[in-house]
Amino acid sequence: MISIDKEYQALYEIQKSKFYSFVYPVFDVEKANEIIESVRQEHKTATHVCYAYVLESPKAERMSDDGEPGGTAGKPMLELLKKKKLSNVLLIVVRYFGGIKLGAGGLVRAYTNAGNMALADAKVTQFYEVKKYRATISCDMGSKLLSLIQSLGGEIISNIFGEQAQIEFVCGDVSKIESLFPSVKICEVGSELRCQ
Repeated sequence: MISIDKEYQALYEIQKSKFYSFVYPVFDVEKANEIIESVRQEHKTATHVCYAYVLESPKAERMSDDGEPGGTAGKPMLELLKKKKLSNVLLIVVRYFGGIKLGAGGLVRAYTNAGNMALADAKVTQFYEVKKYRATISCDMGSKLLSLIQSLGGEIISNIFGEQAQIEFVCGDVSKIESLFPSVKICEVGSELRCQ
């Protein structure tokens, strides 16, 4: 999946109005909504909190003018993301009204400029999914298993040695671990997206 590597932000000022822009990598509607709500809470006194996002899978495009005249905020922000061929990206622009009306054309330009500023330094990158596993094995075999996982290029997330060793890890070749350690019990415990 393609997105941006991390959150970026910028500030655009025109006619005493301040436009704070934020871009985030997002991969589902729930996360996008969570971030939008968090920004709303952080900027409770803002006049408008407008947003647009594009998701790749499942395909989704959403936008909001949040009280600005129809088509002057969310739509130009969405068009900006599409023009830059970005997906899995959320763009939020928070406006603090400065007392001078910008008109429809001025608003479109302001929201587009604010979005462009936040995206200016954003690095487009590939994300990939990794599966996380938990292995349970006798303690006397635990350190050998740790060494094998690391020798296969795996990453140890955590290891707990009690009555048995419990090791959480990321590794592509689980079948090799199971063949070399027949007594190991391995179960998948989730996945996460990582940036290349």
